[in-house]
Formats: sequence, structure tokens, C-alpha cells
Amino acid sequence: MLLIEVGLKVTDAISLLFFCSSYDVDVFLFYVMTKVDNHGCHLVGYFSKVKESVENYNVACILTLPPYQQQGYGKMMIQLSK
Repeated sequence: MLLIEVGLKVTDAISLLFFCSSYDVDVFLFYVMTKVDNHGCHLVGYFSKVKESVENYNVACILTLPPYQQQGYGKMMIQLSK
């Protein structure tokens, strides 16, 4: 399992491009979770969090891709975000 903090230079993800073009993203950190096997590295999901949350929230947005849902990855990302 690999968790990577992603800078705002990620431009090939359509949802991130839409998000970045619509909102100020300087206040967010983006993380990507991947699964590595014999065939390579596969995107499992991602989450974002506010750099400094007054309300002490740990996740702003979370997504687990359909092939990896119901396998505990979402819960794992929430735990890792704390």
C-alpha cells in the first residue's frame, strides 16, 4: 500500500482539474492511495484535507474507486488523515 502527498501539479485527473479551476486549492493537501501488485501501481482512491482547520476537521473530500470499495480502504484513508 502506498500513500502519497500530491502537490497541485497533478493535471491529468479530470476531477482535480475541475476542482482546481473552480476553487482556491492553496488551503488543501491532497493524498493519493495506490495498491502495488505484479502488474504495477493502481489508484485506489484519494482524499484531501484542509491545511489548517478551525473546526479540527481531518478530511475535506474522500473517494474510493468502485473496484476497491467495501474493502476497508475508505476507513484506512480516514485513519491515515488524522
